[in-house]
Amino acid sequence: MRHHLLAVAMLAALAGPAVAQSVAELSDEALLARVAAATEAQDADALLDAMGEVRTRSLLMFAGPQVCEAPVPDTAFWENEFFAGAAEKAYLVEAREAAMAAGSCGCVYEALPFAGFFEETFGKRPAELTDADYGRIRSYRRPDWSSVEQQYRAFREERCGDD
Repeated sequence: MRHHLLAVAMLAALAGPAVAQSVAELSDEALLARVAAATEAQDADALLDAMGEVRTRSLLMFAGPQVCEAPVPDTAFWENEFFAGAAEKAYLVEAREAAMAAGSCGCVYEALPFAGFFEETFGKRPAELTDADYGRIRSYRRPDWSSVEQQYRAFREERCGDD
């Protein structure tokens, strides 16, 4: 009987700190390790407990929602909806084609640098565009705007699973 008590005491001494330490007391690294261990062990209760603490601490375990916005400068040209809309359409024709060519399902703005497009195509950085550039921008590949948009939608549906 003495051996059994000694064995139970040793087991409690070894396991005690791990069992007694609540998820709230764990370091961030230990907490994330507990999430991984609970997942591997398929221990739903331990996983829910650990994930609750992950949420409480606002630890990032997964990438947040992707923000896909053009880096539009704060200038009078870009504040005018007509001008900004024409510039965005001109840019999107090229960016969508670049994304399709690369097979990219990511943000379309990653496929072609926003500033690079305007510098190469119109010889100006986006912040340097003025009302005088509107006509050139509005007519840039205008006949292609609709067809490229349709091709890009079909590409996204087929390749990326977008509806």
